[in-house]
Amino acid sequence: MTRHRPRMARRAGGWAAAVRAGARGLVAVALAGPPLGCSARGEQPAPPAAPGSPAGGAVVDAGAQLAALEARLLAAAELDVRAELVAEGAFTAKLRSSLALRGDTAALRARGRFGDELVEAAVMVDGREQLALTNRGPRTDPAPPDARGALVIGLVRMGVLHNVARIVGGQGFDHAEGGAAQWVVATDVAVGPERTIEGRAARSLAFGIAVNGQPSGRATLWLHPDTGLPWLREQVVAFPGGEMRVTERYIGVHTRAAGGSARPAGATDAAEHARESSEEPPREPAP
Repeated sequence: MTRHRPRMARRAGGWAAAVRAGARGLVAVALAGPPLGCSARGEQPAPPAAPGSPAGGAVVDAGAQLAALEARLLAAAELDVRAELVAEGAFTAKLRSSLALRGDTAALRARGRFGDELVEAAVMVDGREQLALTNRGPRTDPAPPDARGALVIGLVRMGVLHNVARIVGGQGFDHAEGGAAQWVVATDVAVGPERTIEGRAARSLAFGIAVNGQPSGRATLWLHPDTGLPWLREQVVAFPGGEMRVTERYIGVHTRAAGGSARPAGATDAAEHARESSEEPPREPAP
């Protein structure tokens, strides 16, 4: 990893300069959120029933539970998701990502190893324009009409890595022009296995992933027992050359419903952004 530091430093410096020149304050709004590795703050209470648990003597419908989670995130006034992403098999990656929504402002940022490259990329939308920042430099385009829908539906149904792959390639969020809910569909939603995560019992939802009507993989999404928000995701994606196994650990999730109290912003966020800009990407496991 050490031999890559000069190149990464140049990339980070170029990225910071582009943000200062063209983001127009978007980073300060869209990327404000709890730091990587810290527990989420200001989360809304979990729905009354977790997947498969009794609710008035009946078993919760898994499909309705997944739809309720998606609707909750779509309606949130604020959403922050910090994640560690690992892909193995047909394609390999190890990255940290942050997703942020504030009204019509949306942002997705990632850094780490993607295939054989060390990458750092972000796409930010403020309702007027879209700013993409990659190793190739900045690019500005008109804002797409449904960045929020593309990010939330992508998160719930496909995981974060799909849109991370797009921003690394210099593209915007998939189907941000609209139609994401029809393009990718969760199929055969069922109550998944329970798992102990960080000493807590977590229930899950398991479902297939269909893209353009074609089966493309299967996912299991574990929800935090206190908040009902995503906690861990494992999925297998089918490629012509084999399968890719993806694990997404959501290490900081924050939501604020419309009308709820706002999370404080200001100097703490600025310090956090400075810390993250100097952070190492996820390290390779020791052999």
